[in-house]
Amino acid sequence: MKRLLTFIIFASCVFSLSALLFSCTKEAPPSQQEEIIPEPEPEPEPEPEPEPSVTTVIINAQNEHQIIEGWGAMNNWGDSNYLSEAELDKLFGLEGGGLGMNILRIRISTVESNWQNLVAGCKYAYTKYGTLILASPWTMKAEWKSNGSLKGKDTGGTGSLLTEHYEDYALYLEQFAAYMKDQGAPLYAISVQNEPDWTPDYEGCSWSAEQNHAFIRDCGHLITSARLASGESLQMKPGFYKPLLADGQACENFDIVAGHIYGGGIAQIENAAQRGKSVWMTEHLLNDSWPSGTAAEHWKETMEMVKEIHNCMMVDWNAYIWWYAKRYYSMLGDGEQGTKSGKILPRGHAFGQFSRYVRPGYVRIDADCSDQTILCSAYKGEDCTAVVLINTASVSKKVKVGLKAAAASATYTSSSTNKDTLTCSLEEDGVGLSLPAGSISTLIVK
Repeated sequence: MKRLLTFIIFASCVFSLSALLFSCTKEAPPSQQEEIIPEPEPEPEPEPEPEPSVTTVIINAQNEHQIIEGWGAMNNWGDSNYLSEAELDKLFGLEGGGLGMNILRIRISTVESNWQNLVAGCKYAYTKYGTLILASPWTMKAEWKSNGSLKGKDTGGTGSLLTEHYEDYALYLEQFAAYMKDQGAPLYAISVQNEPDWTPDYEGCSWSAEQNHAFIRDCGHLITSARLASGESLQMKPGFYKPLLADGQACENFDIVAGHIYGGGIAQIENAAQRGKSVWMTEHLLNDSWPSGTAAEHWKETMEMVKEIHNCMMVDWNAYIWWYAKRYYSMLGDGEQGTKSGKILPRGHAFGQFSRYVRPGYVRIDADCSDQTILCSAYKGEDCTAVVLINTASVSKKVKVGLKAAAASATYTSSSTNKDTLTCSLEEDGVGLSLPAGSISTLIVK
C-alpha cells in the first residue's frame, strides 16, 4: 500500500510538471514569434486612356460662296534684283514641290527706263504658268502732285494728285500696261494707288475716298490694256470703297476692289459682290518674331498667317497676296537670318496648303466644325473638293470630314514638318484623319 501511494504521488507530480511545461511552450514570447506578413492586394489595372473624341466637319456643297481667283506674292520693290527663273518655278510651279501660286504683284517704277527690268521675269511667269500680273503704283510724277514730290509727305506737305492731271495719270497707267503687253508680259490688272490712305515719307500719294471715286468714274475708261483695280486701302476700309461702289457709272470702269489689312480690315465689302467686283487682299506681312525670335515663335506667327488667310476667305474675298515673295520671313529665303537664298521656307510650305490645292476657279462651299480650335474651309473644283483644316490646339485632333469619297489624300505642314502625308480612312459617312498639333492640313476628296 505504501508503494502504491508513493507511485500515485510520483505520477501526479509528473503530470503536473508536464502540464506546466506544455503551458509554457504553447505561445512563444513576442520576440520569438514568426512575423506574419499579409499577402499584398493586387494593384488595380490602370484604366486605359480614353480615345480622343472625333469631331465631324460638316460640308454643304450646295451652299456656294466666292470663286477663288488666286494666291500670290510681291516681286522685289526696287528696280533690280528681281526673282530668277528658278525662283519663279518654285513659286508658280507645282512640280518638284512648287507652291503653285498664280499672282505676281509688281511695282511700277517712277523711272520709265527701268520698266524693261521687269519684263524678263514677268514674261517667263506669264508664258510658262499663265501667271496673273498685278501692277501697283506707289506714286506718279512729282509735277502732277500738290506737294511737288515723289514722297507721300515732304517739305511741301502731303501730296495728292492734282485734279487737272487726272487724265494724264490715267494715260500714264495705260502707257505702262500697253508697254508690258507689247513686251509679251501682259498685266492682268493695274491699281490706282498703293495705300492711298497712308502718307509715308517715301514714295506715296494721298487719295480720299471721293478722289478715288472721281478718278475711276471720270478716267477709268482710258485704261484698256488691263483690268483696273481700285486704290489699295491700307486697312481695306469699307468707307474708302463705299462711294465708288454706290456709283453705277464708276463701277463700269473698274473690276477689282483691292486693299491691305495692316491693323485690321478683314470684313465683307458692302456691294462688291452685288456689283460683280472681285475683292483682292493685295498686301500684308507678319515679321514681329524676327530677328530675335525662336523657331517656335516663328511658327506661331506662321500659324497667325494661315488663320488670317482663312479669315479672308470667310468674308468672300477672291485672292490673297503676301508681301515679298523672297524674304527671310516669307516664302523663299533671301540668305538673311539663317535662311538659304531661294529655298522654300516653312512659311512658304504653310502658304502652299492653300495655293497648291485650292486652285483658281474653285468655289468655296460651306464647311462647319463644332471644335473651335479647328478652322475649316472647303472648296469645290471640277473633279475634287479641297478641305483646308487648321488645328490651332497644342494636341492632335481626330476629325471626320463629311464627304463620301472614292479616293482621298491629305498633306500637312507643322513646326517640325514642311510637307508630309496624312493617313485617310474612307468610311461610309466620310473621311477620317488625325490633325497634328499646331498644323495646317489639306484634304483632297474625289
